[in-house]
Amino acid sequence: MIYDTLANLPRYRGIHPNLDKAIDYLSTHDVAALSNGHYEPDGEHVMVNVMDAIYRAPEDARFEAHRLYADLQISLTGDESIGWRPLAECPAWSPEAETHVFDEPIAICALLPMREGTFTLVFPQDAHAPGIGQGTGRKAVVKIRID
Repeated sequence: MIYDTLANLPRYRGIHPNLDKAIDYLSTHDVAALSNGHYEPDGEHVMVNVMDAIYRAPEDARFEAHRLYADLQISLTGDESIGWRPLAECPAWSPEAETHVFDEPIAICALLPMREGTFTLVFPQDAHAPGIGQGTGRKAVVKIRID
C-alpha cells in the first residue's frame, strides 16, 4: 500500500509498466473535470472510474480485495477515509472473481484520511474499505492490472 499526495505520484514510476501508463494518463488528463463514468485509457490494463460517493461510518464499511488489479484511489472532493488491513489477516476467500467484498466485519488496521490531492494505491495483498466518512464526495478509482 502507498499513501501519498498526487504531486509525488511520478516518483512511483518503475514499480509496474501499467502503473507507469496510469501515471502518464493522470499527468495529461484532469480526472476531476471528467464526467462520472468508466474510461479505458489502456483497455483492460488501465481503467478509470469517476464517481460520486456517499460515505458511511467505519462500523458500516466493508473491506474488499482484488485478485488482478491495484486500485489507485484519488479523492477529488470531500473528506473520505480508507480503511486498510493486510489481506493475509482477513478471513480466507476463494478469488474466483476479480473483486471480493467481505460480508463479515473486519477490524481496521489503519485509517487513511483522503483529502483533495491525496491518493492511496492498494495492491492485491491489501484489503481496503473505501468510503468511510460523513456526507458525500467525488472520487476517481484507477484500476491498474498488475498480474
